[in-house]
Amino acid sequence: MSEPTLRGMRIGSAPSLIQRASDLVPRVAYSYTCPQGHEFSVPMATDVEPPVVWDCRCGAVGLRNGEQPPVARAVRTSRSHWDILLERRSMPELEALLAERLAALHTGDSPSADAMGDAAIDISRPALSNPRLSNGGARKSA
Repeated sequence: MSEPTLRGMRIGSAPSLIQRASDLVPRVAYSYTCPQGHEFSVPMATDVEPPVVWDCRCGAVGLRNGEQPPVARAVRTSRSHWDILLERRSMPELEALLAERLAALHTGDSPSADAMGDAAIDISRPALSNPRLSNGGARKSA
């Protein structure tokens, strides 16, 4: 025999009568006003601390009625490498260091190569070439 079907119902549809197993949490409506003059209320549970500000439908930030605006936190700006370098060295020190490095490059001496030891790069030796590009950049045929 065929199995009985439920007519008029879709799989996953909600029942026509919603039965609640418990009561809803008690709520309080807090009213806010934005700088544009819009007044609106937001329902919240009674056991939560409502925020001082709430976004209005116009995009402005509404302030809860009877509250002072929050104190703005100091915005931490990001520092660049140049800013950090200027904290460690003065401009005359940086100019002297630049002149020293440029002179070392022009004479071919590398004062940092002695300090680096084996980790220094020898610019007189060519770098290892890529074996796939050893024939002038053309691909090898397999």
